[in-house]
Amino acid sequence: MAASEQDPYVDVACWMREIGMRTGKSMEASLPPVSRTRYIVAEPSRPLRHTLRQSLSLAALVVAYLQYHFFGVQVQITLLHSVIFFLFPV
Repeated sequence: MAASEQDPYVDVACWMREIGMRTGKSMEASLPPVSRTRYIVAEPSRPLRHTLRQSLSLAALVVAYLQYHFFGVQVQITLLHSVIFFLFPV
């Protein structure tokens, strides 16, 4: 594997191992020079239509579940046996 194709994390791991073994040197002197890497690539953002569709689908699922849940609760309430007391004034 060529040096340009090598994973940048391997270089960092080797550097950290080397720093761990060193003693007596100042840390500032042993730091590598700062440079821009070409490995940082921004992912393309999702289109607005896709994000909107996902959020509307999630909202529809939430509403459907809540309707199902509350309908079941209402059915359970209506199936409860009720006791009616008639109180007549004396």
